[in-house]
Amino acid sequence: MIVGGISNILFTPRNKLADNSERIFLSGDIPKKFSEYSSRGDSDGRVIDPVATNSIVQAYDDALSAVFRSQLGEEIFLAIAYGKNQREKKVHLPEGCYKSQGFSILSREIGVAIIETQKIIYGSFTALAASNYLEYVIYWISYSGISASPELGWRMTLFDMESNGLIPDGIVFRTSMLIQGNSNVERAEAKRKILKFHRGLFDAMSPLIRNRYFPTTTSKSK
Repeated sequence: MIVGGISNILFTPRNKLADNSERIFLSGDIPKKFSEYSSRGDSDGRVIDPVATNSIVQAYDDALSAVFRSQLGEEIFLAIAYGKNQREKKVHLPEGCYKSQGFSILSREIGVAIIETQKIIYGSFTALAASNYLEYVIYWISYSGISASPELGWRMTLFDMESNGLIPDGIVFRTSMLIQGNSNVERAEAKRKILKFHRGLFDAMSPLIRNRYFPTTTSKSK
């Protein structure tokens, strides 16, 4: 019992990475206007809430939802949820938020996006509402700037960090837009527009903080 207690103490991760990094402040870190996009800073209730249920609310320290409009009038929905201590408040995949609000999940895929120097593993899916509208969604998970695969790898990335005594913070970064149909062509066009939005946002953010929102892979991310 004594040996077990000592072992637990020795191997409990204690290094909280958020305490030694730039502070995450969602509403301050994300510009309301950049490149060809602008937002009033609120979502008008049109963005699926990233903390839709009480159990998910308790998993995050901050959340942001906003609708951005391009100069062409196209709208992109942004939702970000942040948890400072991933040992206590673990991130959740967005599919759960959509399912809890009556959506069906279609065409789920995993991909890699290159945004400047960052190689980001992302998940994508089409959400079908009960009222039959379609929303194409791209999201990723960041553990203190490390990209984690939305498959089993996201939990493994966290386990590896904790095994090395590290307690990362976590971000679920989600962007989406409405589409008319769920064909490969329509999803590809929506993806192109969303990734263009990502690149503009990356360029507009402070270099001191943007890599926490736009993570990159490591050898153990996949």
